[in-house]
Amino acid sequence: MVLSSTTPLQRQITQRMAQAGYTQHTLALAAGVGQTYIRDILSGRSREPRPSKLTLIAEALNCTLPDLLEEENAFRPPSVPEWEVEVRGSVQAGMWRESTEWPISDRFRVALPTEAQWRDRAPYGLLVEGLSMNLIFPPGTIAVVVNFSEARRQPQNGDYVVVARRDPFGDSYEATIKALQLCGDGRVLLWPRSTAPEFQTPLELPPLPSRNSSRTQDALARKQASQDWDQDFFAEETEHDPAGAPDVIVQGLVIGYYSPQPRAEF
Repeated sequence: MVLSSTTPLQRQITQRMAQAGYTQHTLALAAGVGQTYIRDILSGRSREPRPSKLTLIAEALNCTLPDLLEEENAFRPPSVPEWEVEVRGSVQAGMWRESTEWPISDRFRVALPTEAQWRDRAPYGLLVEGLSMNLIFPPGTIAVVVNFSEARRQPQNGDYVVVARRDPFGDSYEATIKALQLCGDGRVLLWPRSTAPEFQTPLELPPLPSRNSSRTQDALARKQASQDWDQDFFAEETEHDPAGAPDVIVQGLVIGYYSPQPRAEF
């Protein structure tokens, strides 16, 4: 019978056994030690267990020897990893608006839970404005974005994406967030997601080019060579319309979002 634990070592082993679903018998088998050795530690009979055997027990419990011996390393359930992103601009969800970078003094950082795969992909935040994507991104939402040049994958059906188009009357760009639909016939549709009746019609694009096409590679080379934020804001480019319409670019993937004050929309 195991007596109540009184030492950090006993508490650590007892807690970690429970978390892993071990009994004394199964832990002994996993660690390659005798069951009586486990029993003696937990009962307090073994006051100075051998470090070599404790190391085997620690490995079976998926921890280190210091974890078992140090009180300050008491067991805690794994937490959701967080990392900070810089919110560096705003975007009009579902509508076109000239994209500009905020002054450094106006930017801020937020800590958000995220999957580890995105941490080294240069994520950034955009403050969502407007009602045309309010079913998903209410005004005030922070959309966390990774450019497709960093995401290491093509846009996929169902993605929420940041899209930009070149102003036909100047060198500036307009940007928006929309839902991406890749149709079986090759069409590309960009949908709003809104409760407002005026935001229900998709924008149709030409098919997205292959990431290995010379046009896409040229666009990425220009992006990498540019130091201007507006140029850095775009990554995937469609074929230019010979009639003079502005280029439309699927620039970034929305990988998550944060709404500081959720509100119902009616």
